[in-house]
Amino acid sequence: MKKQVIALGLLGAIAAAAGLASTTEGFVLLNPGRKWFQGINGGPNDLPVLYRVNSGGESSVGDADNGVTAVRNSLTRWNSEVQVNIFSTTTTSSNAIGNDGQNVVSFNDPGRIVRNSIAVTLVGYYNSGQIETINGIQFRRYIDADISFSNKLDFTTQAVGNCSGEYDIVATGTHEGGHALGLDHSAAGAALMYPSIGACEFKGIATDDHNGVNTIYTPGFSGGGGCTATEARLGSLSCSAPSNGPNCMIVAVSVVDNCGNGVGNASVTVQLAGNNGEVLTGTAATNASGAVSFGLRCANVASTSYTVTVTNISSTPAWDANDAANAPNPITCFPR
Repeated sequence: MKKQVIALGLLGAIAAAAGLASTTEGFVLLNPGRKWFQGINGGPNDLPVLYRVNSGGESSVGDADNGVTAVRNSLTRWNSEVQVNIFSTTTTSSNAIGNDGQNVVSFNDPGRIVRNSIAVTLVGYYNSGQIETINGIQFRRYIDADISFSNKLDFTTQAVGNCSGEYDIVATGTHEGGHALGLDHSAAGAALMYPSIGACEFKGIATDDHNGVNTIYTPGFSGGGGCTATEARLGSLSCSAPSNGPNCMIVAVSVVDNCGNGVGNASVTVQLAGNNGEVLTGTAATNASGAVSFGLRCANVASTSYTVTVTNISSTPAWDANDAANAPNPITCFPR
């Protein structure tokens, strides 16, 4: 049985994909491969894997239960990506960290294992003597994979809105769940399994992540052998309210293709509809990583809230505005 405790975490970044090229096959599996067994050829079946989320939650998340439901949902997001039911969740009062056969999600880093990450997953507890082979790859059997969030950072959700320096607890939870499924960090900048994420950056599961998890859990899966970009999607839409400076609100947009790669030189048009009836628009091009930001000058602020909508993306490949993989659009934002 493997006893070494290994933690994989998500790092914060001002620009998560800056300076790094995306790839169409960016996903990486943990080495040696490990997963929850699923009864291949009559073997043991661990699915669905039960995760117990500490009911105390994260106090900085301004929703009804301090982010508990958001984190539970962040894990079960993976279920819609595969043909088997991978995760189930419940709540617990426990903050136990270690190899006790119970997968616990804790907040405020009670085991002091997160250090300089946003969150970590302990991926070192697996049985090296049990092997399940899928898609020609040998995997060891996971026996425990606890997740813990930092006690040094504040968190939020896109639904809460008015982000100002916090980290998305949903994207973070889904990222850590990917490690718990057997995924390492991806080289694709638009992938949720990319090793870093920025404050107020809201990301969903990308095609690269989908290909990675299906390589582990879907027999006969062949979608990871390359990806052809056929359409563009709204990868993320978020806003923040800087505490100082000339801009009272920043709107950040990312554009990705169906393979999860950033789409550069895409012309993005954003509309801000204020609650006093004013309407502002702006158009700008994405950088090489598919990201672009819009600043609302304090001198131009006349409303207490704005409905922010991406109304058009002109790009190659073309934007599919009706694709369900698009990020939530519009969103509500609050200036400083």
